[in-house]
Amino acid sequence: MSARFALPELTLPATGPGTLTIAAAAAGDARDSWLRAAVAQAAPAAAVHHLDCRLRLGGPWAGLADYLQALLPQIDAAAPDLLQRHRYELAQAVPSLRSRFPLSEASLTDASPVKERVRSYPVDRAYRLLHGLIELLDEWLPQAGRRQVLVLHHFDETSLLMRRFFHDLVRRRLAALPLDLVVAVAPANALDVAAKFDAGTLQHIEAALAPGSAAPDMAALRAQAQALEEQVNRAMGRADNLLPRLIDLLDSLGEHAQAQRWRSATLALYNHYGLYEDALFFGEPILADLDEIDQGERRFGRWNIVSGLFNAYAALGRPEDALAVVRDEAMAKISEPNDLISIYYTMAMLYCRFLPRRDFALAEEYLHKSMALIDVVTLPEAEKHYLAVFNLNGVAFIRFQQGRIAEAAELCREGYERLEKHLGASEYRLHRSVLLYNIAQVYSATRAYDEAIAYYSQAMELDPRYSEYYNERGGVYLKVGRLDEAVRDFHEAIRLSAPYFEVWTNLGQAYRRMGNATAAVEAYSHALDIEPAAALARIGRAEAHAQLGQVDAALADYGIALTRDPADAQLWSNRAVLLYEAGRVTESLHDLDEAVQRAPSLPDLYENRAIALASLQRHEEAQRDRDYALHLQAAAA
Repeated sequence: MSARFALPELTLPATGPGTLTIAAAAAGDARDSWLRAAVAQAAPAAAVHHLDCRLRLGGPWAGLADYLQALLPQIDAAAPDLLQRHRYELAQAVPSLRSRFPLSEASLTDASPVKERVRSYPVDRAYRLLHGLIELLDEWLPQAGRRQVLVLHHFDETSLLMRRFFHDLVRRRLAALPLDLVVAVAPANALDVAAKFDAGTLQHIEAALAPGSAAPDMAALRAQAQALEEQVNRAMGRADNLLPRLIDLLDSLGEHAQAQRWRSATLALYNHYGLYEDALFFGEPILADLDEIDQGERRFGRWNIVSGLFNAYAALGRPEDALAVVRDEAMAKISEPNDLISIYYTMAMLYCRFLPRRDFALAEEYLHKSMALIDVVTLPEAEKHYLAVFNLNGVAFIRFQQGRIAEAAELCREGYERLEKHLGASEYRLHRSVLLYNIAQVYSATRAYDEAIAYYSQAMELDPRYSEYYNERGGVYLKVGRLDEAVRDFHEAIRLSAPYFEVWTNLGQAYRRMGNATAAVEAYSHALDIEPAAALARIGRAEAHAQLGQVDAALADYGIALTRDPADAQLWSNRAVLLYEAGRVTESLHDLDEAVQRAPSLPDLYENRAIALASLQRHEEAQRDRDYALHLQAAAA
């Protein structure tokens, strides 16, 4: 009997590096009580935060949003500039902060009216926010005054976003922070959860506890649901994190139709913010009741819901699912002309952009169907011009894919001029900037770099807070050797966004070309801290280390790069040169053998191998390589 109630001891340090503990027990009141008591005993001096990480109750940011909310008063008092630097990430994770950090001060993708939002965020945009918040914690926690313990309740029921946040936090910073994570999961999930963490060591404890929680008081739930719905209605746009709890309460009360209504709102919100996995978590259950929802009083119509599902499927690389939902739930069931304009456009994008087998003719046919309807529907003239240009931009995309570059650019130009002529200066600014951006991309692809820079600059005048514009224009400056301007653009891109590895890699490239290898190493290192698999940053840092004479560091980076891509002959060759210069000729020869095996038609490899062979007194083999290099050069002449 006593063994049944003997619970494992939780050990947490008072000082030193952060730790990770997987605490496995059946979910329920008993597990919650055990962990609260165990953590209180193990860390009596720490600041302990018990965080409910369930996606279905707290949404994509479940757990982390509560922790950030708890930290805000302290950070605001001691380091308000830190909040300002991370205001965008904070406003995304903690919706109540949007009155203080309004998204209207962000790019047009955030600030445009709903009907003018023509650009969806890429799926990795949400991951940038995570890295920005990790860097906020990295700067704040060492000065917070108390060690922090986060108990992550129901971590095996959390969102993909939160799993990624805590995985990256552990990988990037846990060993350097006064922070302990206690991850609560069901025993069946413990090994899988532990395997996903890139932690040097972790503690694993397991308790045999009774599952389940006390039965809820239905009257109390009803009162909570009513109060929460009133709060959401009052604070729409600043209450994203309350919607999942409201949906769960309504389902528990049997008010399924009302729950579906709020699922529709949640699908739209999470889609807009680029939280596509979570949009589907809440959006897919709507499909079972879509016919009933579409016939009664509802938050959104059928096409609003279907287009939201399409958007999420497409962003997540699931084009077949996107096609199925649009074909079966929209094309087959909607006859409203205003909706069909968008439906035909969406089908066009499926066939020219998303599906693995492209059908440009069919895509263009759908675009022409859409444009034909624009002339007959009852809409404001400004909106008709916008829709026509939107469809012509789809045609431009097809022309670009067909290699008809000049036609693509001209269609975008004509569209921009049409909007300028027929719309007010404040209308559809996002779409205008996208058209200019598309023209810039066309010119960049055809190496008309001066024209590309000019159109990027025009796009940035309309949308001066969109980080990617600066990163891409900086990339063009880099190509034409205007390195000071490239560096300025990359720094502005970094200032305007949560961190992303691509812009730090580009900054490293610019510094390396400027001969500033020290700054290049710093930039590449930041890129690799965010994304260790970033090949260009890894190779660039290896070359910058070599320029600084940091041979061991360069060799280490080349070794990692070759582990990830052993088929790259140039990597083998680069490391071989470094090894040779370090006097490690036998190892250099090995790498040159590997390079020749992978690229047997490159004469430089044979010339380099001849030098290594000669250094090892293997002169006959060296001469054969020299002769073969001359043969290859003659054949290529």
